[in-house]
Amino acid sequence: MQEVISGINLSLSGRGWRITVIDVAPLKARFLATDPDTEATCEVDLLKEVLWRPPVMLDVGPVLDLDDLIGTNARALGDRGLARDAIDVHGARYRYTIPELENLAATRPEEFDLGELHDRLESLEWIADAEFEAYGMDSAGIAELRQWAQEWLEDLGQRLAKLYQEPFGE
Repeated sequence: MQEVISGINLSLSGRGWRITVIDVAPLKARFLATDPDTEATCEVDLLKEVLWRPPVMLDVGPVLDLDDLIGTNARALGDRGLARDAIDVHGARYRYTIPELENLAATRPEEFDLGELHDRLESLEWIADAEFEAYGMDSAGIAELRQWAQEWLEDLGQRLAKLYQEPFGE
């Protein structure tokens, strides 16, 4: 990953952008990129992923297949549970059912656990509205996201409870 970050840094710096590396690990990195003209800063996360589908070719070049993209976002929600993770997955709610979202996340079962997802969904209640607002959400959108997450949480909680129930008569 260090090689990838070095290449990106070289390329963007050559175009005048300022790069501030925040973290580099074997499979992920995070940096800030600052536009030389506007001084606008964007936080960028890079992840090395094994993809299940070939990239889709657009006029800008190859991009992740939507299923792979949503799967990585759903996994991130279960792993980190950040406001932006919830926003990304919530954005896919009309295209994917809850079971489909969970299945897409589970394409990497070593990195996804339904119990952890349950905990992250539960913790969304304590994320400040300001964190959602930083991504352009208004109060109505935040309330809708929280309601959607609560419904998923309750459904998932019931399904997880069934896994741990002992059969009658034993």
